[in-house]
Amino acid sequence: MGEQSKRPNILIYFIDELNADSLGCYGHPFVRTPHMDRIAGEGMQFTRAISNCPLCMPARNSFHTGLYPSGHGILFNVNSVYADERRKPCIFGEMLRQAGYGRIVNVGKHHTGYPADNSGYTENYPIRDGRGAKIAQLPRGGDMARDEAVIAPGTDPQVLLGGDYCGEASETEPYRVADRAIELLDGLAAENDRPWLLRASFIAPHTPVLAPKPYAQMYVDEVSEWEPRHDPDRRAGLMRRWNEMRGFDRLTTRQLRKIRTSYYGLVSLVDDQIGRIEAELKRHGLDDNLLTLLVVDHGSSIGIHGTQVKGPFDTRDIARVPLLIRYPGLAEIGRYDGLVQIIDLLPTLGELLGIGLDPSLPGKSLAPVLRGSQQPLHEAVFTEGSFPSIHTGIRESIRTLDYLYTRYPEIGEEELFDLRQDPDELVNVADERPEMARQLSERLSEWRSEHPLHPDMFNYTKPAKH
Repeated sequence: MGEQSKRPNILIYFIDELNADSLGCYGHPFVRTPHMDRIAGEGMQFTRAISNCPLCMPARNSFHTGLYPSGHGILFNVNSVYADERRKPCIFGEMLRQAGYGRIVNVGKHHTGYPADNSGYTENYPIRDGRGAKIAQLPRGGDMARDEAVIAPGTDPQVLLGGDYCGEASETEPYRVADRAIELLDGLAAENDRPWLLRASFIAPHTPVLAPKPYAQMYVDEVSEWEPRHDPDRRAGLMRRWNEMRGFDRLTTRQLRKIRTSYYGLVSLVDDQIGRIEAELKRHGLDDNLLTLLVVDHGSSIGIHGTQVKGPFDTRDIARVPLLIRYPGLAEIGRYDGLVQIIDLLPTLGELLGIGLDPSLPGKSLAPVLRGSQQPLHEAVFTEGSFPSIHTGIRESIRTLDYLYTRYPEIGEEELFDLRQDPDELVNVADERPEMARQLSERLSEWRSEHPLHPDMFNYTKPAKH
């Protein structure tokens, strides 16, 4: 890729709970995402990027450390004794300081379970919704009936899934994140002595999906004919128990359509905020020597498999994420269809910035792909996590181009999906293909022997912070 006279400024769009299939550049037929599509068209689009744990805190810690969740110790959206005891400043910040970066700024959601400076940010600007909307409550002035709010009728605490946002788009968290990022760009544009990093971290379209006008009505007609497609009897028993526990199996088709309509509206709202930031970059002339990454912690089910949000599964709706990298003049424009994963991003940044990182890090640099290589980086990628509200212990998966295999050792369940015949991962064929399940389980055990679990990982301490 060659040395530059000046290391690039870095812009990261970090988005929460964004299903890859909901973007135009990933093939969605009607959801409008022109600004993200443009980044894809000006850089490298990764079509099989996998979150190493499709849950907020574990995925975000993997991004900052370059480690599997079993390496940094956070398998769920709470801290663990193990993680607290071994926690050190993240490689992310150390690498940037070593590369000469001055201001390392996060705007919006951080959510690693630790202060933002532990991740290496020199500045952190948490952003709140203008009407106080939270995970379990409507915005101020909201009305359950008027706003068509959908609540999952399962176990306490009952979860607000979606509806209409009663305020203006400018009051929402995504809009306010873009506002703050734009303000900061005014100052960053004047800093020529040292490169900077700015991360705009959007919580939307995380559940509850509350879309303001006009986004709430943007896709009503297109979604009006959508029908949920799943067969719970073709999945492991855990899926059925999960849907029953959360009450997802009792949602009506009308409610499911409302959630999906609001979700798509929020995707376009976030895209428009990215467009506002992109315009500001161009106005300041900052779009030249700029490395741009669009990263997502995990996806969302939005009715796929009959479920909602994320959960104790590693299927493509929540584990496959959008990943875009744009680096004008130094990165090829195109698509890469091989397997990549979140823990590959730290070694990628290290190579692009000329910083040698610990070779024992488990990820692989994507720099060869950015130079135009289509050679496979991974024969398989691995995900892991825990979800104590529905099962004890560990969940671990191996994904190849042809198969996804997941096992839950403590409850004795497993799932196998044949991705050639079932790309949407709807039908568990573990019983019909016991030999393939055994082979993949053995490969998973080999990987686990290299990345062991510590018992204190399951000894949770304080609750997650949003």
